Amino acid sequence: MGSILIYSTSFIVLILLLSRSIKNNRKIKTIINNVIKEINQTYKELFYKKGLLAIITQGGMVLCASILAFLSIFTSITRYLDVHFTGSLDLIFRIFAAIISFIIVHYCVGYILLISSKIHRFIYKVEDKTLKIDFICSYFITSTFLAVLVLFPDNFKDHIFLGLLMVIICYYLNLKVLLTILVKPTNVKSAKEEETSFARLMIASILLLVMLILNLYLAVCFVNSIGESVYLNSNGYFDLFYYTIITFTTIGYGDIIPTTIPAKIVAIIISVTSVICLTVFLSSVLSYKDTLKKDVE
Repeated sequence: MGSILIYSTSFIVLILLLSRSIKNNRKIKTIINNVIKEINQTYKELFYKKGLLAIITQGGMVLCASILAFLSIFTSITRYLDVHFTGSLDLIFRIFAAIISFIIVHYCVGYILLISSKIHRFIYKVEDKTLKIDFICSYFITSTFLAVLVLFPDNFKDHIFLGLLMVIICYYLNLKVLLTILVKPTNVKSAKEEETSFARLMIASILLLVMLILNLYLAVCFVNSIGESVYLNSNGYFDLFYYTIITFTTIGYGDIIPTTIPAKIVAIIISVTSVICLTVFLSSVLSYKDTLKKDVE
C-alpha cells in the first residue's frame, strides 16, 4: 500500500507541474506541438510518395527497428526494474511501461530523422537522403542487436565476429551523422522557428551521442563474449554498460579492468571517441554563438 501511495503521489505531482509549466508558457507548448507534427510528418514521408523499393527499405527498416527497440526497452524495464505488483497493479505497470517505451522510441528516433532530413534541405533546396539512410541503417543495426542481447542473450554470444563487424559499420555511420550535424550547426534550422534551431541541434546531437554510446556498449558485450575473464569484476551486462559509460566520460574508476587485447582496444576507441565528440561539440557551440552575435550586430 505504501508503494502505491509513493508512486501515485509522485506521478500526480509531476503531471501537475508539467501541465502548469506548459500552460503558463505558450511558446513551449507551440514548439512542442510543432515538433510533434513534424516528427509524425517525417514518419509519413517514409511510406508515402515513394517507390515500392524505398518504402520497403527505409520504411520497413525503421518499422522493424522501432519494434525491436520497443521490445528491448519494455523488457528491460519490466525485467530489471525491481518492482513487484500483484493482480491488476502488475497489468497497469506493464501498460505504463509499454506507453513509456513507445514514446521514447517513436519521438527520439523521429526527431533524429527529422533533423537528418533538414540538414541539406536549406543549403541545396532539396533533401539529401544519404544522411537519413545512414541513420536508418545504424538505428536498424543497433536496435536489432540490442533486442537480441536483451531477449536472446545466448544467441547473442554465438555471432561474435559478425556482430563486431556490424557494430563497426554502425559506429562509422553514427559518427559520420553526428559529426556532419556538429561541424555546421547553422545548417540545422526550422522553417517556421529560426530561433529554435540551436535547441534542435543540441537535442539531435545528444540523441545521436546516445546511439554512439550504445554502439560502443555492444562492442564491449561482444568482446566480453570471446572468452572468460575478459573484464575483471564484471558480473553481467549492466556492469558492462556501467564500464562503457565510465570509460566514455574518461573517469575510469578502475573497478572493472579489461584484460585482453581486444578489450583494451575497445577501451582506447571509447576514450578517443569521447575526446573527439567533446572537442567537436564545444567548438560547434562556440562557433554557433559567434554566428548568432554577428547576425544580431
